[in-house]
Amino acid sequence: MKRLFLLLYTSVLYSNTVTIYNNNLAYVKENREFSLKKGEQVIEYNSTAKSLYPDSTVLSFDKKSIKLLSQNFRYSPITLNKLLDANIGSSVEFFKGKDRNSSQGILVSANPTIVESDKHYFIVEPKDIIFTKFPENIDSKAKLLWRVASDKEQKSSAEIKYLMESLSWQTNYTATLEGSKLHLMAWAKITNKSSKSFKDTDVTLIAGELNRESRAVPSRMLKMAATPKALSDNSIEPKPSGGYYLYKLPNTTTLLANETKQLSLIDAKSINYRRYAQALNRSFYNYRESIIDFQQVIEFKNSKENNLGLPLPAGLVRVYGKEQYLGEKRIGNIAKNEKVKLVIGKLFDLKGTKKITKYVSRKNYRDIETQYSIDNSGKEAIEAVIEERAERFGNRVTFKTSCSGRCRVVKKDAFNRVYTIELKADERFEFTTEYENFYQ
Repeated sequence: MKRLFLLLYTSVLYSNTVTIYNNNLAYVKENREFSLKKGEQVIEYNSTAKSLYPDSTVLSFDKKSIKLLSQNFRYSPITLNKLLDANIGSSVEFFKGKDRNSSQGILVSANPTIVESDKHYFIVEPKDIIFTKFPENIDSKAKLLWRVASDKEQKSSAEIKYLMESLSWQTNYTATLEGSKLHLMAWAKITNKSSKSFKDTDVTLIAGELNRESRAVPSRMLKMAATPKALSDNSIEPKPSGGYYLYKLPNTTTLLANETKQLSLIDAKSINYRRYAQALNRSFYNYRESIIDFQQVIEFKNSKENNLGLPLPAGLVRVYGKEQYLGEKRIGNIAKNEKVKLVIGKLFDLKGTKKITKYVSRKNYRDIETQYSIDNSGKEAIEAVIEERAERFGNRVTFKTSCSGRCRVVKKDAFNRVYTIELKADERFEFTTEYENFYQ
């Protein structure tokens, strides 16, 4: 008969690396040393996380003479239902009545909880029962168990790799308007909601949209054959890798279980930005005068020439003025040289109206004219932008407009025109647009 040994792993940790993605996923690599006996044995490693994917685990020994035979993942914490089920049919002590008298009986049902005593049946609260049996196969701490075979007694290093949930990171930005310039700061917030602590660990954050297939809840038993520093100090410089960007923390970090940690990613100053008001019109069927609401937009180019030019991970951007909070906008991943557009709120002092002043519709033809009126009742000049989206049908579309001077028009595509107006304080501006649509 083969002899099996159970070895509870307590040996020295050689190195720990954790790569954290921004979609509640982490890739863990740990190097360990095991002392093995000759023959088949079970190695138990109880320093893993409850939220790991058992089928993602890889154990690799540095010696070919050691063979991996099977792998188990166990995590079976004690629950009230398990405790009740383990005691059904057993004698228990329970308390009953207002006087809380103690009695002996047999637990006959878990839900509802019923105890038989002296040929009477009592419905009791589980907290009023003193149990006599404890459930079997209870593992309140997550653990991995490997069955291995060694041809001799020896020590061997091994690498353990696995994926786990409940460890993630996200980016939070602050954009402060300082006159004509913008100051952008970014913080990486690392959240460890798992049961595992990572001490003195090399941590890398990955920014990118990693594809993850939907999956069933993983089986619990599976058998198989720091002080923040700014980017300007080059502390956490992003590096491209495999289509994503890596932010490797400069020093080893401790991520305790149920801990949140913040680290500085970006501190960029003197960024040129554009502030303007934006509205959209794509409705041309209401003859009555209707209101146009303008949203405030902060826009800047993510370029080196603009004192930035960095990969910006997805996150929430909070915008501040000189003395107040202006609004917020969530952005996706933005590559360098792309524009960052933050729509942060509806403007109070800028209002517009639109009115259909011509509407001709007959066979194979449509002619629509719109009159716009924009009022800036504020004390500051502002740039107002109206994007007009004509109906997308027909084989020929023509546009006309009275927009000129301080009003500029740009052709966005065949059906869209963008009108930009430089409005002074306490000023009204009016102009018309017209499009003809020929179709068959």
